Amino acid sequence: MGLGFLTAAAAVTAAVTATARHAAVVSAATFLFGVEFAFAGACCGGGSSVAGVILGDEKYLLGLDLDSKTITTDVSAKGVWRDRLELEEQQTLKLHLTSLISDRFQLGVSPSLVKKHRYGDTDTSLGDTSLLLAYEALPDWDYHPIRPRGTVYVSASIPTGKSVYDSQSTGFLDAAGKGYASLGLGAIFNKTISKWTAIFSTEAHHGFDKSPIRPSWGYTTSLSFSYDLASWIKGLSVQTGLSHTYQNGFHLEQSQFEGNQSLETVDALQVTAPSIGLSYSGIPFLPESEDPLVFHLTYSDQSLLGMPLNTPLGKTLTLGIRKQILR
Repeated sequence: MGLGFLTAAAAVTAAVTATARHAAVVSAATFLFGVEFAFAGACCGGGSSVAGVILGDEKYLLGLDLDSKTITTDVSAKGVWRDRLELEEQQTLKLHLTSLISDRFQLGVSPSLVKKHRYGDTDTSLGDTSLLLAYEALPDWDYHPIRPRGTVYVSASIPTGKSVYDSQSTGFLDAAGKGYASLGLGAIFNKTISKWTAIFSTEAHHGFDKSPIRPSWGYTTSLSFSYDLASWIKGLSVQTGLSHTYQNGFHLEQSQFEGNQSLETVDALQVTAPSIGLSYSGIPFLPESEDPLVFHLTYSDQSLLGMPLNTPLGKTLTLGIRKQILR
């Protein structure tokens, strides 16, 4: 009888521990998905799919983006805002390598590295890797005065980063990935008229099941405008934009007694982020080049507009550099 009681007590303790661990993981998973998809919508910075797509007359695009994000607030699934007592700092370094493989097709890859700091602890981990195949469906060979240039693309997110279920650090600081692969289909339209350039992009994506995560679909839409300030400083332009991201609710498998499983639903999330920035083409005090470097500095704030749901909110400063080699 004593042995049976101890066995039962041990089983209950294990179940309680597993439940507590699962609750923590659900919370962390919700947070990480919020960061991943909310961050992905930055329209003028390096987080967008636009960042790795050739939109002009280049043959190669080499880019590097450093995003520094401070997470200040959490928003519940019911839209209740709660300020954080301890802020979280997150830096993401993302490399973009894109090349034309024919006159209208292009292929690209974007690996990432993520550093997070919270509660006095810091961890640097490999993030997920993005793959890109794009096609210039609407070329602008005749430089039409109104018709935009259109590019369609397929993107794949490869789970090279740890998920919360693989995490081994306190507070899941080493969890820098979603934990599953996803496939996206998107389109980008861009047009320059006089000193103005407009870029509109939209992408829908869906994840592939990987136990214990059963992801769903989502989308990101962004619109940005830039104005050429060459009459003031040659090569300088100012940019502003707005992005919106929605991720449908998904499920997490939860183990039960006797090997049974149940599904826990994580509610849908959405966030809107306005941004503003500067871009400079060229290298000061050096002779002009046919393939200049392009620098951009962008600031975005997810707490300014819209009705965010089930997501952390933060302010992001992006510093990027591009080397565009013309055809």
